[in-house]
Amino acid sequence: MLKAYKYRIPPTKDQQDLIMTHFGVYRFVYNWALEQKIKTYEQSKNHLSRFDLQNILVHKVKRENDWLKTVNSQALLSSLINVESAFTKFFREKTGFPNFKSKKIQYNLFNYHNIIMWILKTILLCFLRLEKLK
Repeated sequence: MLKAYKYRIPPTKDQQDLIMTHFGVYRFVYNWALEQKIKTYEQSKNHLSRFDLQNILVHKVKRENDWLKTVNSQALLSSLINVESAFTKFFREKTGFPNFKSKKIQYNLFNYHNIIMWILKTILLCFLRLEKLK
């Protein structure tokens, strides 16, 4: 028999700001990667892989935009994975061409691995501060 526990932990104002920053950075990197893939294909008919984009992101874009360093790197890399999977679905399954993410339309989801650690009776969300459980 498996057990599951469900907790609702309302974030503080600082944590809400940090979460919204993650969403904004995710959207920026997704749109940047999509633009890079489109431009590269139009100019040279070559495809950029996720690893090529990751190298450019880490060595050039992140150095030029210091605010990208305020969030966890997994949020940045998950957006590159999602761009790659969107293109894969487009070419293999003939789904629609990937769209740019809009600031007006709120996306309330991004992939984040290894986010929860339990330390005694405290839950640690890796990109937020500690929250004490009652």
